[in-house]
Amino acid sequence: MAYLQANQIVARACAIAKCPGFIQQGGIYLNMVLEDLWLHRDLKINRITEFVTVQANNYGPFTLPLSYLRTYDLFFQQNNLPYFLNPISTEEWDQEFKDPSIANYPYEYMTILLDETSAQAAGSAGSLYIYPQSSGQIVLTHRYMVKQPDITAPETSTV
Repeated sequence: MAYLQANQIVARACAIAKCPGFIQQGGIYLNMVLEDLWLHRDLKINRITEFVTVQANNYGPFTLPLSYLRTYDLFFQQNNLPYFLNPISTEEWDQEFKDPSIANYPYEYMTILLDETSAQAAGSAGSLYIYPQSSGQIVLTHRYMVKQPDITAPETSTV
């Protein structure tokens, strides 16, 4: 299977649409379609796995990478048994009873994301928190979807 370059995709799309002179607009639309793919679809090519070490008696925050878009799944293993954490909202997180006496295997997580300007300044997309705090050290497996950058000048790009 031969892969097409961005400029070839744009040229073919403009030919199909019967508007060969609209190459620049075709490039804009290619980036829009690609953005829709990473924004709304869970394509495996956009999935990254990282490991987060959680020390005992710790809720977080754990730093999310700048390319982070959304969590695909989050779990840890104890005695070869996987424990998956469920996402909760900030409001639900605020209602949780957070006391040092409440330590167990975490079963929920929350993310707080920064706006684009703040994220660039901080070098992080935001923070991840778990609940309840872990009673011992665990290693979370965090699979998440990433943002993909636009193709620069897709109408002439060989990407």
